[in-house]
Amino acid sequence: MQQVYAYSDNILEGVRFAENLDAHSSLLDLTDESFDDPSQPRYTFSSSEGDTIELIVRGQYDHWTLPESVENAVTYIGRPDIVLVDSTGDPILGGEFTDAAPIGNMIYQREGRQVGLLQAGFPTVYDTAYTATDRTKTPPAPRFPPATIVLLRLAYCQKFGLPAFLCFYKDETGEARAKEKYEGYPPTRDYDTGTKYLHEYLSAQLLDAVYGTYSGTVEDAQRDILRHMIEYLQDTPVVRSSASSRLEKDVPALANQALINGQQEEFIDHLIEVINGREEPDPAYDITDMAPDRLVEWTGGHHKRKPLNATVLNSSLSPKTVGSGQNPYIVADTPALIDAVSSRYPPLTGALRELNSDLETVVITMKFFQKKRSNCLVKVDPYSGAIAAFGEWLSRDITNEKIRNVLVYSHSGCAVTDLEVNNKLHRSLEETADVVIVSVGDDNNADQWHLM
Repeated sequence: MQQVYAYSDNILEGVRFAENLDAHSSLLDLTDESFDDPSQPRYTFSSSEGDTIELIVRGQYDHWTLPESVENAVTYIGRPDIVLVDSTGDPILGGEFTDAAPIGNMIYQREGRQVGLLQAGFPTVYDTAYTATDRTKTPPAPRFPPATIVLLRLAYCQKFGLPAFLCFYKDETGEARAKEKYEGYPPTRDYDTGTKYLHEYLSAQLLDAVYGTYSGTVEDAQRDILRHMIEYLQDTPVVRSSASSRLEKDVPALANQALINGQQEEFIDHLIEVINGREEPDPAYDITDMAPDRLVEWTGGHHKRKPLNATVLNSSLSPKTVGSGQNPYIVADTPALIDAVSSRYPPLTGALRELNSDLETVVITMKFFQKKRSNCLVKVDPYSGAIAAFGEWLSRDITNEKIRNVLVYSHSGCAVTDLEVNNKLHRSLEETADVVIVSVGDDNNADQWHLM
């Protein structure tokens, strides 16, 4: 019998992982469980081939001396729900399992943790709802994850040479609300296979990691999930759009649209080779490249009046974005950006000159701080994850070559400039941004500028 250790944010995450594996996997059967040591529940799984795994759950990272691989993953930007290693501490996989509504920046909240897992050498999985509900609306409104959340993972597969998977499950409340609101819902295809695909992959990955004889089963499961992800991008959007696919609606600027619509099987074949270490990423399959003539004019939305953004918009810099409603914007002419903002706000000159003038600059606008009475609150989530996501996606190509500067900008009524080193927001900025600028004032004016 081979042992596998599941380190988790809390013990319930690990227990739920074991229970879901038992409920949804056709490769592993739960044959025994032991709670003799309540701090380390043990679950014994067996395959039809007679191979046996003892899954030992260790909840709450702080309670254990972590293997180096796990330590590296959980100290990057946030702590994943679960991280699995073999008896020597070598990576098996890490995962995020969320029922949070896929709305706004919330869907990016866990991206820093995902990138941390990949940086530490862990294949990753992310389980989320195909549609969920925004309970801030009356009645609760159905919401769908944006295409970017899938594109990010396809890019991670190429950048890190590791599986970075997303699976969708059906949320009953979200499904009911979507059917009530949209005539074109649900999709005609069989879209409720995410839970099955996820647990087939998890089981195969566990078995192959400790026995080394399940690589074919692993690759079959990988292929199923990649098709599942690409089908999500191909789906016809039901929300206020004439676009033919979710990809066209959310990210029209993607240069290689044919990789998703037309050449998807060829693309999947290439990804399988890359994530299993047999090929390097091929520029012909670059899922991060944006076509300049398809970029959309960035109009700013509720960010347009913030002082730095207003200067960009008023200076003929033609900021662009990858799709309507997207937060980050791209300025092609970085020297002109430096000149325009420095002329309007001279205290920023030194920091802006740290940008590489030969590269474009992506500007990510987030509101890190919130004034509440006499206090200034630090808003860590979802911003630490969103910064990691947009920075990773837009600043480096599939070979991890730097292609754009990252300027992160925040404007609010207060600021905390001495973030603790172990603060997730601090770590995200440290790992992702080239320049961080914070302005303090009312909606339209900056009374103070800070560099972080």
